[in-house]
Amino acid sequence: MPELCISLCSVCFTAQNELAGKGVKISDDLITLEVRSPDVCDLTLIDLPGIARVPVQGQPQDIGNQIKRLIMKFTEKQETINMVVVPCNIDIATTEALKMAQEVDPEGVRTLAILTKPDLIDRGTEKNILAIVQNKVIPLRKGYIMVKCRGQQQLDEKVPLEEATQIETNFFQNHAFFKNELKECEAGPPQDPKGAKQFLIKLRTEFKKWNDDLNDTKTSFDSSKELSQNYRGRELPGFSNYRVFEMILQDRVAKLKEPAIDSLHSVKDIVLKQFTDVSHQCFRNYPVLLNTTMNKIDNIQSSQQAKTEQRIMDQFEMESMIYTQDPIYLNFLNAVSGEKFSEAQLPVFDIKSKYSEMLQAYYEIVVQRMADQLPMLITFYMLKETAQLLSTDMLSILEGANASELLFEDSDVSKRRKYLQSRLSRLTTAQEALSDFI
Repeated sequence: MPELCISLCSVCFTAQNELAGKGVKISDDLITLEVRSPDVCDLTLIDLPGIARVPVQGQPQDIGNQIKRLIMKFTEKQETINMVVVPCNIDIATTEALKMAQEVDPEGVRTLAILTKPDLIDRGTEKNILAIVQNKVIPLRKGYIMVKCRGQQQLDEKVPLEEATQIETNFFQNHAFFKNELKECEAGPPQDPKGAKQFLIKLRTEFKKWNDDLNDTKTSFDSSKELSQNYRGRELPGFSNYRVFEMILQDRVAKLKEPAIDSLHSVKDIVLKQFTDVSHQCFRNYPVLLNTTMNKIDNIQSSQQAKTEQRIMDQFEMESMIYTQDPIYLNFLNAVSGEKFSEAQLPVFDIKSKYSEMLQAYYEIVVQRMADQLPMLITFYMLKETAQLLSTDMLSILEGANASELLFEDSDVSKRRKYLQSRLSRLTTAQEALSDFI
């Protein structure tokens, strides 16, 4: 085979000198090499000269126009597929070759762009290159292919094509930006019914922890103002009244209802966002399945929110009872007052001058109880139980579900995957045919 290549090159070089003269001129006449074999594709390849702007020694002054006329002579034919080679490290929008292709193929139906030198792009411009590859900048019906060919050093070192191909594969598979593009188009949904149902149950969830702090609601109880002015009834000064104690605490606890519901709404938004993000992450390419999942999430969350609100209201109803175990209350009272009293000594506190400390001690218990109980209620109903209900609902759609309908894809990634798979199949067949010939 090497001997054949050398012979062909020699023939081309001799013919080139014969037609265009020795030097760097060009000719409109074709140098045609015809290879016949039952094992090769029926394909015509035309290698056109590169676009020159400034004539070099020995070239006519209008060499640029001559080359453009020659290129247009072939590219304007409707049966020609124009393969435009563009380096990644230049602005594709100003590429003259692509501009010429657009002039003869404005819809981009028969133009294929090859992006080269991806290892030479400036850091920070990777996303711009990805947008080009994804056909978002200058759309071409046949799209873009990015390649990393052998550099001059590798050519000088005679690096084999097989080794260079593996180096190219490793480059794209390990590139921080380009590898993600490859992974998106890798597999797609399973095609067999059994595999499709296994795919449906893969729902991963992420949750943010919710932490609410009620300590900001702790304020001192002003006994002279709150007891003597705001909550005083028929009693004369100096008489104790447990009802006053209850009313003060009930009023203080009731003020926590609104922030408690606000916390519920905040957590609902966090949980809903997490469920939504995970659903889009897993099913973003499957609109039917995504829509089904989001409907289930919305219905479950609405039901769970109503249930949680009712449980929170029940909790506040219980808090209005003003109750705790005596030893617990005594521990807090001793901590607040700085004194040491036993249960037998508690009656000495039953005077209004001490109510501020007694109220503060009990409210410490309320804060501790609500700081634990409210997060547990919300977490259980809005997170844990919601996840369980959603998991059950998602599994239920497998019963009698039409997997093909649920896994229907209608996205750019799906179209691109099918397009690339089709191309890969054709290229693989062509490569095998060429390998047999070689």
